Amino acid sequence: MTLQKNTVIRNSKIAWQNIQDKVVLVSPKTMRIHIIHGSGGSVWEHLKKSRSEDELAELIFEEYDTTIESAKKDVQIFLDKLKKESLVLSGE
Repeated sequence: MTLQKNTVIRNSKIAWQNIQDKVVLVSPKTMRIHIIHGSGGSVWEHLKKSRSEDELAELIFEEYDTTIESAKKDVQIFLDKLKKESLVLSGE
């Protein structure tokens, strides 16, 4: 899959499921389990299609009581963690 520059999408090889108010991810490569909730769960839901960090920050800003600056910072930190664990793919 070829992604546009500066966009991110879920890694389709990651098994995941919504359980109550959390998203549980399992990486088949590492067999690690990741549990995300709150705005992280919202970001994951929005990553069903390719999006830029700015798009994701705007969506989080609209959903939560936060500033756009805080949403951008939080989304960037969260995506960096997801990328490090190969849970998302990015068009760098």
